[in-house]
Amino acid sequence: MTRCVPFNAAKTNRERVLAYLATHGSLSPMRALTEWGETRLAARIEELRIEGWRITTTICHALNGKRYAEYDLSLESTGNYHLSLEAARKAA
Repeated sequence: MTRCVPFNAAKTNRERVLAYLATHGSLSPMRALTEWGETRLAARIEELRIEGWRITTTICHALNGKRYAEYDLSLESTGNYHLSLEAARKAA
């Protein structure tokens, strides 16, 4: 089976979400879908929260009236923030 989006099998989608948040600051479900085909962003965010990452959710309103979530990584996410952030950036 071929994929439309380049995919590196060595990375999990959870690692990709963390790396994206670490380098870009925020992420929406549509961006995750178009970047690497992630259709369950909320589940990946919940997994990261369970690991201890502080990720905030903002509900946004599109021009057509639809609502969607946008996720942001808090700067004080873990005690080993700098080590964890560096690892996330290298994964990007």
